[in-house]
Amino acid sequence: MPSNELNSPLLNYEQLLMTENIKKEKLNFYMGPVIFMDKQLKRLREAPVHTVISPERFQISIDLSIFEPEDIQLLLSKGQLVVLAEREVRINESSVVVRHFRRKISIPEDVVTDAVATQINSFGILTMTVLRRARA
Repeated sequence: MPSNELNSPLLNYEQLLMTENIKKEKLNFYMGPVIFMDKQLKRLREAPVHTVISPERFQISIDLSIFEPEDIQLLLSKGQLVVLAEREVRINESSVVVRHFRRKISIPEDVVTDAVATQINSFGILTMTVLRRARA
């Protein structure tokens, strides 16, 4: 009596591969957005701050490519620059992920807070330049 493949308790190799592919597809369907966001957040946590200090200026550059320019705030007070960014990303109708970035950077005491220039390039790199007072 020939055995019916569908009723067989043993899976052949092709069926096993198909079952594993279905499991992977389900995992990617549910976990894909989470894995993607985790990778993006890891990049954000490890975002380096490049600082250039010269006699004329103080300049920082930060990779904020996962944020839009309107999501970013810069606060300059008490010898510190605070970079804040927050963005809500809707994954589906019932799920929202909030990306949040906060970095405090000490700045030299002799900066001219009225002469601040900021720029975000097409790659999402925020560059802020502050002039320094001339030393006597």
